[in-house]
Amino acid sequence: MAAGYAVAWMRYRAEVNNVYGPALAERVRQGRQLFNRGPFEYDDAISIIEYVKTWPDIDRDRVGYLKLSHGGEMLFKIASEYKGLRCGIAVEPAAGEYLAMGRAPAGTPPIPETRANVTDDMLQREQAAARARIDMPVAMERVGRISTPILVMGRTGDNNMPSFRLSYELAREAGKPVEWKAYDHPEHGFIFVTHNARGVYAPDPIQQAIVKDSLDYFNRCLKG
Repeated sequence: MAAGYAVAWMRYRAEVNNVYGPALAERVRQGRQLFNRGPFEYDDAISIIEYVKTWPDIDRDRVGYLKLSHGGEMLFKIASEYKGLRCGIAVEPAAGEYLAMGRAPAGTPPIPETRANVTDDMLQREQAAARARIDMPVAMERVGRISTPILVMGRTGDNNMPSFRLSYELAREAGKPVEWKAYDHPEHGFIFVTHNARGVYAPDPIQQAIVKDSLDYFNRCLKG
């Protein structure tokens, strides 16, 4: 609290793979809720954000969001349908579904979650192949609804690096307020520093960098 932040650790009911729908609309029938579709996990996230805004010590106009992997993709889904975040950070956003990216051709060799010695040429080839599988009218309609500033963070050796980068590039091409940073780290989810074998937090230099960059961004967008 001394730094001026309160932090809510978010949990949604269940992860929903490969399901993305229209904006959730709620009506009332016979005194009960009537939805146009079943709620998804990003709808849960929006509900949690709205609940946090009711806390007496929270400035409801200065709420940010940081999530990892599928949670990073959720930020794009949230920002496409909800305007209540001041800004957000999408860390390693596995945004293939959000970007309407089709499957790789049959017989394409699988890529391990983490690779060493990744070159710029490899990344450019993989990104071009992934871009070619995107249904651009669908993706750009979704991206076009974003107004929330987003910092996208990628991980160079990750098998989902093309979707990380493309979530940023398509938003930038649409004129959205997005920024990009990439890191070379051997672990997916390295932004969440955990206890080491001695039971203490000992972030490595790359983890120190991503935490610093995240705080710098939030200081700029939430306090600026």
